Amino acid sequence: MPDIDSLKIELLDKLWLPKAKEARSLIYPKRRNNARMSLFTLTDGISLREILKLEEENLIQKENVVAWVRTMNKRWRVEAESVGCVLHGDVYDGPFLGPSCEVATRIPFDIINLDFESQQPTSKQGRIENEIEKLAKIISLQGQKGCNKFVLIYTTFVDIYDINAKGIVEEFGLNLNGFANTVTDAAHKQSFLRVLFEKLIQKNAYKCASDVVCLSYGVPGSSVWLLSMVSIVTR
Repeated sequence: MPDIDSLKIELLDKLWLPKAKEARSLIYPKRRNNARMSLFTLTDGISLREILKLEEENLIQKENVVAWVRTMNKRWRVEAESVGCVLHGDVYDGPFLGPSCEVATRIPFDIINLDFESQQPTSKQGRIENEIEKLAKIISLQGQKGCNKFVLIYTTFVDIYDINAKGIVEEFGLNLNGFANTVTDAAHKQSFLRVLFEKLIQKNAYKCASDVVCLSYGVPGSSVWLLSMVSIVTR
């Protein structure tokens, strides 16, 4: 993957941070200016950019953050920054969100940042379908724990591999009209994921407090698109 640090900074400044600020007054209306929100984040374990920025803006406290990184070395790096709980492993093939996963025991969160790009995933067939399973699972867990309002962020990269739209729709019992069984075009993949994001929210008896907001950037020197979407989820 090409270096995309500058693009991630734009996502944080233009998308993630504004929505977190907007959500605080909705989640904590009586403490809208000083409430600290709980955060779960898939983070890169190097820059910790989103954790540090949200804390700088007085939206969170590092001590109350649950962070997931890919390797033990990165876990040590994040723990050195006094982040509350740091877990590590492969979000694609490991125990992420399984019965024994500590993330599941710590739900609910006010902000869920599923930044799969931060986990340095391998570009291969089925990667996005795997991410969607995790996205659906964590929404379901939030609902099971009685969470009524939270910020949901999903970030991925759209590459050359097709998306098995038919398989996703059948697995989750969704109705997504207007898409082919296999989505092959980059623009259609982004549209499909945006609609799917909202449908998964609705499937768990939630709704989007406002329109799902998406940003996508072509990664220079490649055919890859960095895609991020966010919604304030309510019941």
